[in-house]
Amino acid sequence: MKVAIYGRSFDDSFSGYVQELFDTLRKFEWGVTLYEPYSAYLTPRLNLQSDIELFNKHHEIKDDVDLMISIGGDGTFLETIHFVKDSGIPILGVNAGRLG
Repeated sequence: MKVAIYGRSFDDSFSGYVQELFDTLRKFEWGVTLYEPYSAYLTPRLNLQSDIELFNKHHEIKDDVDLMISIGGDGTFLETIHFVKDSGIPILGVNAGRLG
């Protein structure tokens, strides 16, 4: 199983939950590809595994990913759709926003 993760900045109090997500994916030996700007945001905040792949565009994940995880609020979820497009990749939304 391979998961792509897209997200935006979040409150520091949410960092533990995001770390737990990455730890769980590692435990189950799922492959991870991370949106490159989000990786730059997460790297100083979390303990990320070194073998995480990076993506920037739709075509880089289209035929390579089984699930997309969107970490953020409603706007982040809508932005995630831009990367999935018509590929049929399901999206799991994790609310880290202030409103939803």
